[in-house]
Amino acid sequence: MGVVAAPTPTLDPSELTPSISRVLRRPHVAATLVASVLARLPYGAMTLLTVLRMTDAGYSYGEAGLVAAAYAIAVAVGAPVLSRLVDRRGQTRVLVTTAVTGGAATLLLALLPASSPYAVFLVISAVNGALQPPLGGVMRALWDQMLDREDERHVGYSLDAVAIEMVFTGGPLVLVGVVAAAFGPSAGLLVAAALTTFGTLILASRPPSRTWRPSEHRESHPFGPLQSRGVHTLMLVALGCGGSFGMIELATTAHARAEGSLGLVGVLLAVWSIGSLLGGLAIARVPGTRRPARRLATLLALMAASNAAVGLASSTVALGAILFVAGASIAPTMATANGAMGIAAPDGTLTEAFAWSIGAIMVGLTIGSPAAGFIVDHVSPSAAFAASGIPPALAAASVWLRRRTLAPR
Repeated sequence: MGVVAAPTPTLDPSELTPSISRVLRRPHVAATLVASVLARLPYGAMTLLTVLRMTDAGYSYGEAGLVAAAYAIAVAVGAPVLSRLVDRRGQTRVLVTTAVTGGAATLLLALLPASSPYAVFLVISAVNGALQPPLGGVMRALWDQMLDREDERHVGYSLDAVAIEMVFTGGPLVLVGVVAAAFGPSAGLLVAAALTTFGTLILASRPPSRTWRPSEHRESHPFGPLQSRGVHTLMLVALGCGGSFGMIELATTAHARAEGSLGLVGVLLAVWSIGSLLGGLAIARVPGTRRPARRLATLLALMAASNAAVGLASSTVALGAILFVAGASIAPTMATANGAMGIAAPDGTLTEAFAWSIGAIMVGLTIGSPAAGFIVDHVSPSAAFAASGIPPALAAASVWLRRRTLAPR
C-alpha cells in the first residue's frame, strides 16, 4: 500500500510579512502609539518655541540660539540618566515623575517675565531639557513587549519612525504655526507643557507600560550600554544623521530668506518630512533583517547621495522635489537602526542605549547647524545642501567598517 503524502500547508503571505493594519490591531498597540505621539509632539517645536520666546523677550537671535542649545545639550545628557533609571526600576515611576517635572519646567519657561535675567532663561531651558520624559527609549522597549514576533517588531519600529516624522512635522505646524502665531510663543509653550504632561501620563497608564519590567539580567557595568561596540556604531549613525538634519534645516532657512519668504521654510521642511514618512511606510512592508549592517550602510549611502543632490537644485520647486526624495531614506534608516539596537545593546540596557542614540542625534544637530551656517556665510546655501551629504557618508563608511559589531550575538 502506498503512503499518502500529507498535504503541504498553504501559507498566507500576510503571515510572512505582517501588514501595518494587522500590527496596529494587536492589543494596546494603536492606543500606546497615539499616546506617545501626543507626548512627543512638543519635541519637534521646542527649540523653535524657545528661540521665539527669547526674541519675544527682547534678546538677539544669537542669545536665543544659545538658550535653545542649552535645552538640546541637556536632553542629550539627561535622557540617558533617566533611561538608566527606567532600565533598573521600571517605567511607571520615572514617566509619572518626569511628566510632572518636565511639564512644570516648560511651564516655567513660558511664564518667566520678559525682564528676567538672561542667565535665568539659560538655566531654566537647561532644566527643561534635562527633565523631559525619556519617551524615545521607552517606546523602543515597549515595541519589544507589545510585539513578540521579530517581523512584527520591524513593522513597529517603522511605525515609530513614521510617528517621529509626524512629531517633527505636526509639532511646529500646531504649536508654532497655529498656537504661537495666534497667541504668542508663551502660549505655544503652555500647550507644549500640557501635551508633555498629559500625553506622558496617558502612556504611563497604558497596560504595556504599567506591566513592563526591567530585565532579570540587568547589566551592572558602570558604562551600561556604552561598553558595547555595536552601540558605539549606532551612535555614529545617529551622529551622522543628526549632523545632516541640522545642515538641511539651516540651509533651507537660508534659501527661504534669500528668496524673501520665510514661509517657504515650513513648506520645504514639510515636503522633506513627508518623503521620510512615506519611506517609513514603505520599509514597514519589507521584511526585517537579523544582519542590519548591510541595509543600514546602503540606506546611509542613499541618504548621502540624495542630500548632496539637493545642492544641484536650480529653483525652489526643484529644491522641494529633491528634498522629498532625500527625505525618503530617513525613516527607513531610523527603523533599521532601532532594530539593530536590540542586537547591540547588552541585556537590561535597551532604554538607556536608545537614549544615547537620541543624544547623539542632538549633538549632531548642534554641530551640523553652525557648520552649515559657516558654509552659507562664506559660500552659498546650495553648497551647504551639498555638504549635508558628508555626515551620512561618513556614517555609512563607519557602519561598513564596523559591520561585525552589529552581527547577532
